[in-house]
Amino acid sequence: MKASLLGLNTLVYVTIVYSGLFPRADRPTKVHSEQTFENAVARLRATLARVSGHPDLPTILSHQREVLGRYQPLFRPKAIVRLTKIEFCGFLGFKNNRHWKHLDRLGPKICADMDRLRGALGILLDEGRPVRERLNQLVPGRGPKYVPGLGRAVLTPILMISNPEAYGVCNNISEKGLRSVDLWPGSENGMPFGDQYEKVNQTLLRLATALGKDQWVLDALWWGLDSEDRDQVPSAPASRQAGGVATRATGPEFGPPINFRGLGHAPINEQGVVHLFGMVSDELGFIVEAVRSSFPDCLAKRRVDTRRDRWQPVRIEFEYSSSSFRGHGHDPDECDVIVCWEHDWPDCPLEVVELRTVIEQLPSRC
Repeated sequence: MKASLLGLNTLVYVTIVYSGLFPRADRPTKVHSEQTFENAVARLRATLARVSGHPDLPTILSHQREVLGRYQPLFRPKAIVRLTKIEFCGFLGFKNNRHWKHLDRLGPKICADMDRLRGALGILLDEGRPVRERLNQLVPGRGPKYVPGLGRAVLTPILMISNPEAYGVCNNISEKGLRSVDLWPGSENGMPFGDQYEKVNQTLLRLATALGKDQWVLDALWWGLDSEDRDQVPSAPASRQAGGVATRATGPEFGPPINFRGLGHAPINEQGVVHLFGMVSDELGFIVEAVRSSFPDCLAKRRVDTRRDRWQPVRIEFEYSSSSFRGHGHDPDECDVIVCWEHDWPDCPLEVVELRTVIEQLPSRC
């Protein structure tokens, strides 16, 4: 975890000034010490060595050849003009891409205008232009995306599929992983995504070279690292086998005890958040109209005037952590409220209902 590396990291911030040749050269660049980089490589190697114990990593790694063989031809520039909605939406499904979950929620929005999507993919895969320019055109620092819903969570996997030796994936999981090993490059609000990706990709390429792996494998390792970080909590008392050897109990895992109105433990996933919200939605002034699998998760009404009993429609997305909204590539313009257990996105542009805080203000018994 990031905290375990603080005593070893030496972070130096420098400002590089050019003679007017590069328009964005006044931005601070975060320079990491060699020790920090070596520590990160060591952690990733350890994760790779434990790959068999992860629920998803073996599947991700074993299907690399199959997925690349299926989708590299589809994402060649000359093939883009023939790309169909069924083919693209198929790629977004985890059962087909074997690597990224929840992208399929974005399919209907991204594919609403297939001609526009084909044009965007043509821009993305144009190797005659720097990747920074291509991504800045598709995801500008200000203003709408070239294609609604087509952000980093989808664009960078396509880049990686097209050339896993040259392009890494920049999404919520890889960002969290890079931050946990203190290798996330410095950035600032308003920085165009292409500029940010250029810095991130340089770090990803260097890590992959040190590991002797390509970006498909490195991106899978961030999932493993994320699982390890989340597992760094005190475990339940171990049972004792013959000889006094402690063994970890098997079976389902639970969150911390909260004993809230019959709910014994805190949520540990999105489903738990949905359940808890259903328990308290009336007290928070919401009437739930529908809960569904497509984005946004919930259509509801909210009381806006108690005296006159007036209500307004509201669109709700459920997440365990608020930052997952960004990682899933959701469009803030299509949602009004994020309901989560843990609010960990300080710059979130939407209203956030953090249930962990909410239930502290409510009676634990009805």
